[in-house]
Order: sequence, then C-alpha cells, then structure tokens
Amino acid sequence: VGGGAGNLVFAAGGTTERLRIQSGGGISFNGDTAAANALNDYEEGTFTPVFYGSTSGTANNDGLGYYTKIGRLVTIHVDIYNKAFGTFSGDLRMTLPFTNAGTSIPSSAGDVYFYPSGNWDGVSNFAGIGVRCYNTAYLNLNLIQLDSDRQTYIGSSNTSLSNSSGNFLRFSFTYVTNL
Repeated sequence: VGGGAGNLVFAAGGTTERLRIQSGGGISFNGDTAAANALNDYEEGTFTPVFYGSTSGTANNDGLGYYTKIGRLVTIHVDIYNKAFGTFSGDLRMTLPFTNAGTSIPSSAGDVYFYPSGNWDGVSNFAGIGVRCYNTAYLNLNLIQLDSDRQTYIGSSNTSLSNSSGNFLRFSFTYVTNL
C-alpha cells in the first residue's frame, strides 16, 4: 500500500500496481492513472417502467424494473406480470431509469418473453418483439414482421395490445448513459 498525489495504491509483488483509488474519485487497475478510465460509479436499484403510446395514451405504469449501473453501462430487467394495458396509439414505448447517451452508441436486448401471443401479435407474418432505443429518453417495443421472402425486418405499431388485459412481458436491455 502506498500512494502519491493523494492516491491510494495497492501493489503486489513489491512494486507491481494492481489497484489505485484516485484522489479525484474512482478506481483504476493495473497501473492505469487516467481519470477517464476510472470506475467511478456502481448502483443497483428499482424503477417503475412507464409504458405509453408514441402517438397518445398511457399503456401501463405499475410494472417493476430493476437496474444495475456500472460506470456508464446500464442493464435493466423489466417484468410485467398479468397487467392490463390502457388505450394507446402508435408504437409501444417505455421510459428508462437513466438517459441514454445517444443513438450512435450500440445497445442490446436479450430474449423478450411475452404472453398471451394474441395480445402481442396483431400483425401478419409476426416474428417477435424488437426492443430498440432510438431516443435518449425511451425504448421502443416494436413488433417484428417478415416480408414475403421471410428475411426483412418491418416495424409496426401494436394495436392489439392497446386496451388489453392479462399481459406478461419480461426482457433485459443494456445501454450507455452520459451520467
């Protein structure tokens, strides 16, 4: 254990630095001294995902969401269990617990579980639900349709889900925030 310039440094084998607690905040590893590379935030918590239509209406605001934020990377897990969705129009959207850094930074979703399929698949050639982040404040939950050659993605609004009950939705999504 040593330090310099207000840092606390942990070394192994004498002088090989393994961990640094930086005086300006954050933890860096293996001799890295750059403040921009320091891990400076870790947080876990819950949030209430609010679902609404891109044109109008609030679909649901009593689901449960969990998040883990490590540095700028946020992973959310959303669980909607046997809920009614109100009347809405347009694509189904959901609020995020932290603002997305922007659409040029990749984000990803895992598997999306949904039930009953009759509430979710009100389009022809239904192939599933795509979770996309086109904006800094919300997610879009788009239906995925396939064209006649069964290869092309075509987005669609979900009118079957509007004013429906007994809905189940479970998914995870990872994105980058500026915070």
